[in-house]
Amino acid sequence: MLYSWRMNDSVNASELQRLDLLGTVLEGLDQGLVAYDRNLQVIAANARVYEILELPEDVLGVGSSFEDWVRHTATVHEGYVADPGTIEEKIQNRIIIAKSFSPFISDNKINTGKFIETRGKTYNNIYIITYTDVTERKNIEEKLLKSDQELRENEARFRDMATAASDRFWETDAAHRFTYVSDPSGTTLRPEADKLLGKTRWEAAGIDPDEDPTWQEHVDGILKREPFRDFVFPIVTADGRDIFISVNGMPVYDAAGNFSGYRGTATDVTKREELNRLKDEFISTSSHELRTPLTSIRASLGLIVGGAVGDVPEKAMDLIKIAETNSLRLLALVNDILDMEKIEAGQLEYAFEPIDLSDVLPKAIEANEAYGIEFGVDFQLEPIEPNSWVNGDETRLNQVITNLLSNAAKFSDRSGEVKIAVTQMGQHYRLSVSDQGPGIPADFRTQIFEKFTQVDGSNTRRTSGTGLGLSISKAIVEKHDGQIDFESELGKGTTFFIDLPKISPTQ
Repeated sequence: MLYSWRMNDSVNASELQRLDLLGTVLEGLDQGLVAYDRNLQVIAANARVYEILELPEDVLGVGSSFEDWVRHTATVHEGYVADPGTIEEKIQNRIIIAKSFSPFISDNKINTGKFIETRGKTYNNIYIITYTDVTERKNIEEKLLKSDQELRENEARFRDMATAASDRFWETDAAHRFTYVSDPSGTTLRPEADKLLGKTRWEAAGIDPDEDPTWQEHVDGILKREPFRDFVFPIVTADGRDIFISVNGMPVYDAAGNFSGYRGTATDVTKREELNRLKDEFISTSSHELRTPLTSIRASLGLIVGGAVGDVPEKAMDLIKIAETNSLRLLALVNDILDMEKIEAGQLEYAFEPIDLSDVLPKAIEANEAYGIEFGVDFQLEPIEPNSWVNGDETRLNQVITNLLSNAAKFSDRSGEVKIAVTQMGQHYRLSVSDQGPGIPADFRTQIFEKFTQVDGSNTRRTSGTGLGLSISKAIVEKHDGQIDFESELGKGTTFFIDLPKISPTQ
Protein backbone atom coordinates (compact mmCIF):
# COMPACT_ATOMS: atom_id res chain seq x y z
CA MET A 1 0.00 0.00 0.00
CA LEU A 2 1.45 3.34 -1.06
CA TYR A 3 0.29 5.30 1.98
CA SER A 4 1.54 4.48 5.46
CA TRP A 5 -0.62 6.35 7.96
CA ARG A 6 0.35 7.30 11.51
CA MET A 7 -2.64 8.12 13.72
CA ASN A 8 -2.79 9.95 17.04
CA ASP A 9 -5.21 9.00 19.84
CA SER A 10 -7.17 12.27 19.67
CA VAL A 11 -8.77 11.43 16.34
CA ASN A 12 -12.39 10.42 16.86
CA ALA A 13 -14.10 7.64 14.96
CA SER A 14 -15.82 9.95 12.54
CA GLU A 15 -12.61 11.77 11.65
CA LEU A 16 -10.81 8.42 11.39
CA GLN A 17 -13.42 7.18 8.97
CA ARG A 18 -13.04 10.29 6.84
CA LEU A 19 -9.27 10.03 6.99
CA ASP A 20 -9.36 6.40 5.90
CA LEU A 21 -11.61 7.36 3.03
CA LEU A 22 -9.17 10.12 2.06
CA GLY A 23 -6.27 7.67 2.22
CA THR A 24 -8.10 5.30 -0.08
CA VAL A 25 -8.80 8.08 -2.57
CA LEU A 26 -5.18 9.30 -2.54
CA GLU A 27 -3.63 5.84 -2.57
CA GLY A 28 -2.95 5.89 -6.30
CA LEU A 29 -1.50 9.43 -6.43
CA ASP A 30 2.19 10.06 -6.63
CA GLN A 31 2.03 12.83 -4.02
CA GLY A 32 3.21 13.37 -0.49
CA LEU A 33 0.48 14.26 2.01
CA VAL A 34 0.32 15.58 5.56
CA ALA A 35 -3.01 16.08 7.40
CA TYR A 36 -3.43 18.47 10.37
CA ASP A 37 -6.22 18.90 12.88
CA ARG A 38 -7.68 22.27 13.88
CA ASN A 39 -4.71 22.81 16.22
CA LEU A 40 -2.31 22.26 13.29
CA GLN A 41 -1.02 19.03 14.81
CA VAL A 42 -0.06 16.24 12.42
CA ILE A 43 -2.70 13.51 12.52
CA ALA A 44 -1.51 11.60 9.44
CA ALA A 45 1.35 11.54 6.96
CA ASN A 46 2.12 9.18 4.10
CA ALA A 47 5.51 7.70 3.30
CA ARG A 48 5.74 9.50 -0.02
CA VAL A 49 6.08 12.92 1.68
CA TYR A 50 9.37 11.86 3.26
CA GLU A 51 10.69 10.67 -0.10
CA ILE A 52 9.77 13.90 -1.86
CA LEU A 53 11.10 16.19 0.86
CA GLU A 54 14.08 13.87 1.43
CA LEU A 55 13.49 13.76 5.19
CA PRO A 56 14.06 10.78 7.50
CA GLU A 57 10.81 9.06 8.54
CA ASP A 58 11.64 9.28 12.27
CA VAL A 59 11.49 13.06 12.03
CA LEU A 60 8.28 15.08 12.20
CA GLY A 61 5.91 12.22 12.77
CA VAL A 62 2.33 12.18 14.04
CA GLY A 63 1.81 14.75 16.80
CA SER A 64 4.35 17.23 15.54
CA SER A 65 3.11 20.70 14.69
CA PHE A 66 2.85 22.58 11.43
CA GLU A 67 5.48 24.99 12.75
CA ASP A 68 7.83 22.03 13.37
CA TRP A 69 7.36 20.90 9.77
CA VAL A 70 7.91 24.33 8.23
CA ARG A 71 10.83 25.22 10.50
CA HIS A 72 12.62 21.89 10.02
CA THR A 73 12.09 21.82 6.26
CA ALA A 74 13.18 25.45 5.86
CA THR A 75 16.29 24.74 7.96
CA VAL A 76 17.27 21.55 6.11
CA HIS A 77 16.48 22.99 2.71
CA GLU A 78 17.57 26.61 2.66
CA GLY A 79 15.28 28.61 0.43
CA TYR A 80 12.50 25.99 0.54
CA VAL A 81 10.01 28.64 1.67
CA ALA A 82 9.96 31.04 -1.25
CA ASP A 83 8.28 33.94 0.56
CA PRO A 84 10.25 37.22 0.79
CA GLY A 85 12.18 38.17 3.92
CA THR A 86 14.44 36.36 6.36
CA ILE A 87 13.99 32.65 7.10
CA GLU A 88 12.16 33.46 10.35
CA GLU A 89 9.89 35.92 8.58
CA LYS A 90 9.15 33.34 5.91
CA ILE A 91 8.30 30.72 8.55
CA GLN A 92 6.00 33.04 10.48
CA ASN A 93 4.26 34.13 7.31
CA ARG A 94 3.57 30.51 6.35
CA ILE A 95 2.24 29.76 9.89
CA ILE A 96 -0.18 32.70 9.67
CA ILE A 97 -1.56 31.31 6.41
CA ALA A 98 -1.95 27.83 7.91
CA LYS A 99 -3.66 29.07 11.09
CA SER A 100 -6.27 30.78 8.97
CA PHE A 101 -6.77 27.46 7.17
CA SER A 102 -6.47 29.46 3.94
CA PRO A 103 -5.74 27.61 0.71
CA PHE A 104 -2.36 28.25 -0.88
CA ILE A 105 -0.13 27.06 -3.70
CA SER A 106 3.62 27.55 -3.88
CA ASP A 107 6.56 26.16 -5.83
CA ASN A 108 9.77 25.67 -3.88
CA LYS A 109 13.20 24.27 -4.61
CA ILE A 110 15.08 22.07 -2.14
CA ASN A 111 18.84 21.83 -1.83
CA THR A 112 19.17 18.80 -4.09
CA GLY A 113 17.70 20.79 -6.97
CA LYS A 114 14.27 19.20 -6.81
CA PHE A 115 11.22 21.44 -7.37
CA ILE A 116 8.26 20.83 -5.03
CA GLU A 117 4.73 22.11 -5.58
CA THR A 118 3.02 22.60 -2.21
CA ARG A 119 -0.74 22.98 -1.91
CA GLY A 120 -2.80 23.63 1.24
CA LYS A 121 -6.57 23.10 1.49
CA THR A 122 -9.22 22.50 4.19
CA TYR A 123 -11.20 19.25 4.01
CA ASN A 124 -13.94 18.76 6.65
CA ASN A 125 -11.99 20.50 9.42
CA ILE A 126 -8.78 18.76 8.36
CA TYR A 127 -6.04 20.90 6.87
CA ILE A 128 -4.32 18.86 4.16
CA ILE A 129 -1.06 19.82 2.54
CA THR A 130 0.14 17.91 -0.52
CA TYR A 131 3.67 17.83 -1.94
CA THR A 132 4.26 17.06 -5.63
CA ASP A 133 7.63 16.59 -7.30
CA VAL A 134 7.38 18.89 -10.34
CA THR A 135 11.10 18.92 -11.17
CA GLU A 136 10.65 17.52 -14.67
CA ARG A 137 7.89 20.01 -15.44
CA LYS A 138 9.97 22.91 -14.08
CA ASN A 139 13.02 21.85 -16.07
CA ILE A 140 10.92 21.72 -19.23
CA GLU A 141 9.43 25.13 -18.44
CA GLU A 142 12.91 26.56 -17.85
CA LYS A 143 14.17 25.10 -21.13
CA LEU A 144 11.14 26.44 -22.98
CA LEU A 145 11.60 29.82 -21.36
CA LYS A 146 15.29 29.82 -22.26
CA SER A 147 14.53 28.69 -25.82
CA ASP A 148 11.86 31.36 -26.15
CA GLN A 149 14.27 33.99 -24.87
CA GLU A 150 17.01 32.81 -27.24
CA LEU A 151 14.51 32.82 -30.11
CA ARG A 152 13.48 36.39 -29.31
CA GLU A 153 17.13 37.44 -29.07
CA ASN A 154 17.92 35.76 -32.40
CA GLU A 155 14.91 37.43 -34.03
CA ALA A 156 15.99 40.80 -32.69
CA ARG A 157 19.58 40.16 -33.81
CA PHE A 158 18.42 39.16 -37.30
CA ARG A 159 16.16 42.23 -37.57
CA ASP A 160 19.00 44.53 -36.53
CA MET A 161 21.43 42.89 -38.97
CA ALA A 162 18.87 42.92 -41.78
CA THR A 163 18.21 46.61 -41.19
CA ALA A 164 21.91 47.50 -40.98
CA ALA A 165 22.95 45.36 -43.98
CA SER A 166 23.29 46.82 -47.44
CA ASP A 167 21.80 43.62 -48.85
CA ARG A 168 18.13 42.75 -48.74
CA PHE A 169 17.07 39.42 -47.19
CA TRP A 170 14.03 37.68 -48.61
CA GLU A 171 11.94 34.54 -48.31
CA THR A 172 9.35 32.99 -50.62
CA ASP A 173 6.73 30.29 -50.16
CA ALA A 174 6.33 27.09 -52.18
CA ALA A 175 4.54 29.10 -54.89
CA HIS A 176 7.61 31.40 -55.11
CA ARG A 177 5.77 34.45 -53.76
CA PHE A 178 7.51 36.73 -51.28
CA THR A 179 6.49 36.15 -47.66
CA TYR A 180 9.29 38.20 -46.09
CA VAL A 181 11.50 40.99 -47.43
CA SER A 182 13.83 43.06 -45.27
CA ASP A 183 14.03 46.82 -45.77
CA PRO A 184 17.63 47.89 -45.05
CA SER A 185 18.12 51.43 -43.84
CA GLY A 186 19.27 53.73 -46.61
CA THR A 187 18.87 51.03 -49.24
CA THR A 188 18.80 51.85 -52.94
CA LEU A 189 16.89 48.64 -53.61
CA ARG A 190 13.44 49.06 -55.03
CA PRO A 191 10.55 48.51 -54.84
CA GLU A 192 9.86 48.86 -51.12
CA ALA A 193 9.57 45.66 -49.10
CA ASP A 194 5.81 45.86 -48.50
CA LYS A 195 5.15 46.19 -52.24
CA LEU A 196 6.93 42.88 -52.92
CA LEU A 197 4.93 40.69 -50.53
CA GLY A 198 2.66 38.23 -52.33
CA LYS A 199 4.46 38.66 -55.66
CA THR A 200 6.95 36.46 -57.49
CA ARG A 201 10.32 37.94 -58.39
CA TRP A 202 9.44 38.18 -62.08
CA GLU A 203 6.10 39.80 -61.31
CA ALA A 204 7.86 42.38 -59.14
CA ALA A 205 10.32 43.03 -61.98
CA GLY A 206 7.50 43.32 -64.54
CA ILE A 207 8.87 40.41 -66.59
CA ASP A 208 7.11 37.65 -68.53
CA PRO A 209 9.60 34.75 -68.35
CA ASP A 210 8.13 33.19 -71.51
CA GLU A 211 9.34 36.20 -73.48
CA ASP A 212 12.83 36.42 -71.95
CA PRO A 213 15.22 33.43 -72.34
CA THR A 214 17.40 34.56 -69.42
CA TRP A 215 14.42 34.71 -67.07
CA GLN A 216 13.03 31.48 -68.49
CA GLU A 217 16.26 29.69 -67.60
CA HIS A 218 16.16 31.21 -64.10
CA VAL A 219 12.53 30.18 -63.54
CA ASP A 220 13.20 26.66 -64.88
CA GLY A 221 15.98 26.27 -62.31
CA ILE A 222 13.69 27.47 -59.52
CA LEU A 223 10.95 25.04 -60.56
CA LYS A 224 13.57 22.30 -60.31
CA ARG A 225 14.36 23.65 -56.83
CA GLU A 226 17.99 24.32 -57.67
CA PRO A 227 20.11 26.85 -55.72
CA PHE A 228 21.18 29.91 -57.69
CA ARG A 229 23.87 32.57 -57.32
CA ASP A 230 24.38 36.02 -58.81
CA PHE A 231 21.33 36.09 -61.07
CA VAL A 232 21.45 39.67 -62.31
CA PHE A 233 18.52 41.54 -63.81
CA PRO A 234 17.67 45.22 -64.46
CA ILE A 235 14.69 47.08 -63.05
CA VAL A 236 13.45 50.63 -63.52
CA THR A 237 12.99 52.70 -60.36
CA ALA A 238 10.05 55.00 -59.72
CA ASP A 239 12.20 57.98 -60.75
CA GLY A 240 13.10 56.33 -64.07
CA ARG A 241 16.63 55.14 -63.22
CA ASP A 242 17.91 51.76 -64.44
CA ILE A 243 19.49 49.70 -61.66
CA PHE A 244 20.78 46.13 -61.58
CA ILE A 245 19.92 43.61 -58.86
CA SER A 246 21.87 40.43 -58.09
CA VAL A 247 20.01 37.69 -56.20
CA ASN A 248 21.21 34.49 -54.52
CA GLY A 249 18.84 31.82 -53.24
CA MET A 250 18.69 28.41 -51.60
CA PRO A 251 15.69 26.03 -51.53
CA VAL A 252 14.18 25.44 -48.08
CA TYR A 253 12.55 22.24 -46.82
CA ASP A 254 10.51 21.66 -43.68
CA ALA A 255 11.16 18.97 -41.03
CA ALA A 256 9.17 16.44 -43.06
CA GLY A 257 11.30 17.11 -46.16
CA ASN A 258 8.61 19.03 -48.02
CA PHE A 259 9.66 21.99 -50.17
CA SER A 260 8.55 25.20 -48.50
CA GLY A 261 10.17 27.91 -50.65
CA TYR A 262 13.43 29.83 -51.01
CA ARG A 263 15.56 32.09 -48.84
CA GLY A 264 18.23 34.42 -50.12
CA THR A 265 19.71 37.88 -50.57
CA ALA A 266 19.41 40.70 -53.08
CA THR A 267 22.16 43.24 -53.77
CA ASP A 268 22.27 46.43 -55.80
CA VAL A 269 25.12 45.79 -58.27
CA THR A 270 24.51 48.79 -60.50
CA LYS A 271 28.02 50.19 -59.95
CA ARG A 272 29.58 46.79 -60.63
CA GLU A 273 27.64 46.38 -63.86
CA GLU A 274 28.58 49.89 -64.97
CA LEU A 275 32.26 49.16 -64.32
CA ASN A 276 31.93 45.89 -66.27
CA ARG A 277 30.34 47.77 -69.15
CA LEU A 278 33.16 50.32 -69.21
CA LYS A 279 35.74 47.54 -68.99
CA ASP A 280 34.12 45.62 -71.86
CA GLU A 281 33.96 48.77 -73.97
CA PHE A 282 37.64 49.47 -73.31
CA ILE A 283 38.66 45.88 -74.15
CA SER A 284 36.50 45.87 -77.26
CA THR A 285 37.86 49.19 -78.50
CA SER A 286 41.44 48.21 -77.71
CA SER A 287 41.02 44.84 -79.44
CA HIS A 288 39.63 46.39 -82.59
CA GLU A 289 42.44 48.95 -82.64
CA LEU A 290 45.09 46.26 -82.10
CA ARG A 291 43.82 43.71 -84.59
CA THR A 292 44.86 45.48 -87.80
CA PRO A 293 48.44 46.43 -86.80
CA LEU A 294 48.96 42.99 -85.22
CA THR A 295 47.86 41.27 -88.41
CA SER A 296 50.29 43.45 -90.36
CA ILE A 297 53.15 42.78 -87.91
CA ARG A 298 52.50 39.04 -87.93
CA ALA A 299 52.40 38.98 -91.75
CA SER A 300 55.65 40.98 -92.01
CA LEU A 301 57.45 38.72 -89.54
CA GLY A 302 56.17 35.70 -91.45
CA LEU A 303 57.61 37.04 -94.68
CA ILE A 304 60.99 37.63 -93.03
CA VAL A 305 61.04 34.12 -91.54
CA GLY A 306 60.01 32.72 -94.94
CA GLY A 307 63.02 34.37 -96.63
CA ALA A 308 61.10 36.98 -98.62
CA VAL A 309 63.69 39.64 -97.76
CA GLY A 310 66.73 37.45 -98.22
CA ASP A 311 69.04 35.85 -95.71
CA VAL A 312 68.89 37.07 -92.11
CA PRO A 313 71.67 36.53 -89.56
CA GLU A 314 71.03 33.48 -87.38
CA LYS A 315 70.88 35.43 -84.11
CA ALA A 316 68.47 37.95 -85.63
CA MET A 317 66.32 35.11 -87.01
CA ASP A 318 65.96 33.61 -83.52
CA LEU A 319 64.66 36.93 -82.23
CA ILE A 320 62.31 37.32 -85.22
CA LYS A 321 60.84 33.84 -84.64
CA ILE A 322 60.21 34.69 -80.98
CA ALA A 323 58.50 37.91 -82.08
CA GLU A 324 56.42 35.99 -84.64
CA THR A 325 55.32 33.43 -82.03
CA ASN A 326 54.33 36.13 -79.56
CA SER A 327 52.49 38.11 -82.23
CA LEU A 328 50.49 34.97 -83.09
CA ARG A 329 49.55 34.51 -79.42
CA LEU A 330 48.58 38.16 -79.06
CA LEU A 331 46.53 38.00 -82.25
CA ALA A 332 44.78 34.86 -80.93
CA LEU A 333 43.95 36.72 -77.70
CA VAL A 334 42.51 39.66 -79.65
CA ASN A 335 40.45 37.33 -81.86
CA ASP A 336 39.12 35.45 -78.80
CA ILE A 337 38.12 38.69 -77.10
CA LEU A 338 36.33 39.90 -80.23
CA ASP A 339 34.57 36.52 -80.60
CA MET A 340 33.50 36.67 -76.95
CA GLU A 341 32.16 40.17 -77.51
CA LYS A 342 30.15 39.00 -80.52
CA ILE A 343 28.80 35.99 -78.60
CA GLU A 344 27.62 38.14 -75.69
CA ALA A 345 26.01 40.58 -78.12
CA GLY A 346 24.41 37.72 -80.09
CA GLN A 347 26.29 38.83 -83.21
CA LEU A 348 28.54 35.82 -83.89
CA GLU A 349 27.55 34.62 -87.35
CA TYR A 350 26.85 30.96 -88.19
CA ALA A 351 26.34 29.20 -91.51
CA PHE A 352 24.57 25.95 -90.67
CA GLU A 353 24.54 23.05 -93.11
CA PRO A 354 24.70 19.23 -92.92
CA ILE A 355 28.28 18.18 -92.22
CA ASP A 356 29.79 14.72 -91.85
CA LEU A 357 31.98 14.34 -88.75
CA SER A 358 33.89 11.53 -90.43
CA ASP A 359 35.02 14.11 -92.98
CA VAL A 360 35.50 17.08 -90.62
CA LEU A 361 37.57 15.39 -87.89
CA PRO A 362 40.50 14.15 -90.01
CA LYS A 363 40.90 17.59 -91.60
CA ALA A 364 40.73 19.31 -88.22
CA ILE A 365 43.39 17.03 -86.76
CA GLU A 366 45.64 17.59 -89.77
CA ALA A 367 45.22 21.36 -89.41
CA ASN A 368 46.25 21.16 -85.76
CA GLU A 369 49.15 18.77 -86.18
CA ALA A 370 51.51 21.64 -85.34
CA TYR A 371 50.20 21.61 -81.76
CA GLY A 372 51.10 17.96 -81.44
CA ILE A 373 54.59 18.56 -82.81
CA GLU A 374 55.14 21.61 -80.57
CA PHE A 375 54.27 19.68 -77.40
CA GLY A 376 55.55 16.28 -78.47
CA VAL A 377 52.05 14.73 -78.41
CA ASP A 378 50.56 12.22 -80.85
CA PHE A 379 46.96 12.80 -81.97
CA GLN A 380 45.21 9.42 -82.46
CA LEU A 381 41.87 9.45 -84.29
CA GLU A 382 39.69 6.40 -83.65
CA PRO A 383 37.86 5.02 -86.71
CA ILE A 384 34.65 6.94 -87.40
CA GLU A 385 31.54 5.53 -89.02
CA PRO A 386 30.91 7.25 -92.37
CA ASN A 387 27.81 9.43 -92.68
CA SER A 388 27.93 10.76 -89.11
CA TRP A 389 25.83 13.77 -90.01
CA VAL A 390 25.12 16.79 -87.83
CA ASN A 391 23.75 20.23 -88.59
CA GLY A 392 26.55 22.70 -88.00
CA ASP A 393 28.84 25.49 -89.00
CA GLU A 394 32.07 23.73 -89.98
CA THR A 395 34.22 26.78 -89.29
CA ARG A 396 32.81 27.24 -85.79
CA LEU A 397 33.00 23.52 -84.97
CA ASN A 398 36.62 23.52 -86.13
CA GLN A 399 37.18 26.39 -83.71
CA VAL A 400 35.86 24.19 -80.87
CA ILE A 401 37.87 21.15 -81.96
CA THR A 402 41.03 23.26 -82.25
CA ASN A 403 40.55 24.52 -78.70
CA LEU A 404 40.05 20.99 -77.30
CA LEU A 405 43.06 19.61 -79.19
CA SER A 406 45.34 22.47 -78.17
CA ASN A 407 44.31 22.16 -74.51
CA ALA A 408 44.87 18.40 -74.58
CA ALA A 409 48.31 18.90 -76.11
CA LYS A 410 49.30 21.59 -73.61
CA PHE A 411 48.37 19.46 -70.61
CA SER A 412 49.87 16.19 -71.86
CA ASP A 413 53.37 14.96 -71.14
CA ARG A 414 55.77 14.70 -74.05
CA SER A 415 55.44 11.42 -75.94
CA GLY A 416 51.86 11.24 -74.68
CA GLU A 417 48.76 10.38 -76.68
CA VAL A 418 45.59 12.36 -77.28
CA LYS A 419 42.71 10.19 -78.47
CA ILE A 420 39.86 11.60 -80.57
CA ALA A 421 36.69 9.59 -81.13
CA VAL A 422 33.13 9.92 -82.37
CA THR A 423 30.48 7.57 -80.97
CA GLN A 424 26.75 7.41 -81.56
CA MET A 425 24.69 7.81 -78.39
CA GLY A 426 20.97 7.53 -79.13
CA GLN A 427 19.96 10.57 -81.13
CA HIS A 428 23.35 12.28 -80.63
CA TYR A 429 26.93 11.95 -81.74
CA ARG A 430 29.54 12.35 -79.03
CA LEU A 431 32.87 13.83 -80.10
CA SER A 432 35.48 13.22 -77.38
CA VAL A 433 39.07 14.35 -76.89
CA SER A 434 41.00 12.43 -74.19
CA ASP A 435 44.42 13.29 -72.78
CA GLN A 436 46.70 11.64 -70.24
CA GLY A 437 47.47 14.83 -68.38
CA PRO A 438 47.28 15.72 -64.67
CA GLY A 439 43.47 15.98 -64.59
CA ILE A 440 41.22 18.81 -63.44
CA PRO A 441 40.56 19.40 -59.70
CA ALA A 442 36.93 18.92 -58.66
CA ASP A 443 36.66 22.50 -57.38
CA PHE A 444 37.20 23.77 -60.94
CA ARG A 445 34.13 21.98 -62.33
CA THR A 446 31.76 24.88 -61.67
CA GLN A 447 34.05 27.50 -63.25
CA ILE A 448 35.94 25.69 -66.02
CA PHE A 449 33.69 27.16 -68.74
CA GLU A 450 33.76 30.70 -67.34
CA LYS A 451 35.69 33.50 -69.01
CA PHE A 452 39.42 33.85 -68.26
CA THR A 453 39.54 30.56 -66.32
CA GLN A 454 42.72 28.50 -66.40
CA VAL A 455 43.31 25.39 -64.32
CA ASP A 456 46.99 26.11 -63.76
CA GLY A 457 48.06 29.66 -64.42
CA SER A 458 51.46 29.04 -62.84
CA ASN A 459 52.67 26.61 -65.52
CA THR A 460 52.84 29.24 -68.20
CA ARG A 461 55.13 27.36 -70.54
CA ARG A 462 52.76 24.46 -71.03
CA THR A 463 49.39 26.08 -70.42
CA SER A 464 49.66 29.57 -71.88
CA GLY A 465 46.40 30.80 -73.33
CA THR A 466 43.66 33.40 -73.05
CA GLY A 467 41.33 31.53 -70.70
CA LEU A 468 38.50 32.24 -73.15
CA GLY A 469 38.65 29.12 -75.34
CA LEU A 470 36.32 26.88 -73.34
CA SER A 471 33.86 29.69 -72.71
CA ILE A 472 33.71 30.38 -76.44
CA SER A 473 33.47 26.66 -77.21
CA LYS A 474 30.54 26.26 -74.82
CA ALA A 475 28.66 29.12 -76.48
CA ILE A 476 29.30 27.68 -79.96
CA VAL A 477 28.24 24.15 -78.99
CA GLU A 478 25.05 25.40 -77.34
CA LYS A 479 24.27 27.36 -80.50
CA HIS A 480 24.37 23.95 -82.25
CA ASP A 481 21.75 22.66 -79.75
CA GLY A 482 24.50 20.59 -78.19
CA GLN A 483 26.25 20.21 -74.86
CA ILE A 484 29.88 20.28 -73.79
CA ASP A 485 31.23 18.72 -70.61
CA PHE A 486 34.16 16.74 -69.29
CA GLU A 487 35.20 13.81 -67.13
CA SER A 488 38.47 13.90 -65.24
CA GLU A 489 40.53 11.87 -62.79
CA LEU A 490 43.49 13.49 -61.07
CA GLY A 491 46.77 11.97 -62.18
CA LYS A 492 45.18 10.01 -65.05
CA GLY A 493 43.76 12.52 -67.50
CA THR A 494 40.70 14.34 -68.80
CA THR A 495 38.13 13.71 -71.51
CA PHE A 496 36.25 16.65 -72.95
CA PHE A 497 33.23 15.77 -75.06
CA ILE A 498 30.55 17.52 -77.08
CA ASP A 499 27.15 16.00 -77.87
CA LEU A 500 25.53 17.12 -81.13
CA PRO A 501 22.10 16.07 -82.44
CA LYS A 502 22.37 13.62 -85.33
CA ILE A 503 20.49 14.32 -88.57
CA SER A 504 19.96 12.72 -91.96
CA PRO A 505 21.99 14.36 -94.76
CA THR A 506 18.78 15.58 -96.41
CA GLN A 507 17.67 17.65 -93.41
